[in-house]
Order: sequence, then structure tokens, then C-alpha cells
Amino acid sequence: SNTPAAGAFFPWRPDEGAFASIGRMPQVAHTYAYLDGHYGIMNEHQLAIGESTCGGALIARPVSEGGEALVDVQEMTRVALERCRTAVCAVAAMGAMAESLGYYGAEDTPDEAGEALTVVDPTCAWVFHVSADDTGRGAVWAARRVPPGHVTAVGGEGLSLCVRARSRSYDA
Repeated sequence: SNTPAAGAFFPWRPDEGAFASIGRMPQVAHTYAYLDGHYGIMNEHQLAIGESTCGGALIARPVSEGGEALVDVQEMTRVALERCRTAVCAVAAMGAMAESLGYYGAEDTPDEAGEALTVVDPTCAWVFHVSADDTGRGAVWAARRVPPGHVTAVGGEGLSLCVRARSRSYDA
């Protein structure tokens, strides 16, 4: 037979060498289908996320480059769309992921360190902002609901939000 033996092209072993795990996330019993285009876009429940990279004063490096942060906006949006049916759930899930796993920006420069996301479902819309924290192992994030009947624009820069430190309220 002309078929090469398993592993003949690249002798990889799961969770070893270049394939070693750099972090873990708790798993859930069920996930939803979603459309991806470099970032998570929309899932089967019409939960959708729009992305706009923006600047940030704090910069973190990913574990793969010697830092301590495990998630970027690509992974946060994908996991939120896999696990959530609503914008409120997605905002809470992305904030929790960024805080607990560490967030790093698109590039390790001030111009690319943060993200502004629009997070919408059939009943409401939110603007979510995230940046690394000063430890490089967590995140600073804030979200605000767009009031019914209003619109917002996110144009590559963070929007000014008045937030209370340690607030866990997701009210408009």
C-alpha cells in the first residue's frame, strides 16, 4: 500500500511538545452552532457580535509568547456564541473569561490593546469594552446596554462609560 503509517508526516502526540495545552476552560454540556469569520459573528439564536479594535493603556502578552493571558477577542466571541442565547449572557461570559483567564489584545501595542464589541440579540443591544489589567493575568471590562429606540456607533475607539468599580449590575 502507498498509504503512510499514522503519524509518518508529523509524529505528534496530544498534549505534548508543540501540542501541549497552555490552559484549560471548564466545559459545558451543550453548545450552539455559530458563524465565524476570524471572530465569532452570529449563532443559531440570533445572538450576534460586532468587533472594533481600539486602543488601550494596559498591554498583556499571551501565554504562547511568554505572557500570562490566555484569551483574545477571537476566542471570547467564539465561546460566548457557543454557550449563550442572549446578549446579557454573552456579556457576562466574555467578562468572566477575560477576568479569570487573562485577556490580551490583537497586538501588544497601545493602538491594538483593547476591543469594543457590539453584542446584540433580538431583544436588546450592548456595547462591551475590554482591555488587559495591570497584572497581565486578568482584564478590565465594562458593558452598557443601548437603550431601546436608540443607536450607537463604535468606530475603532472605546466609548466613554461611567462605571462603578466592582459593579456586577447588567441593568441598562
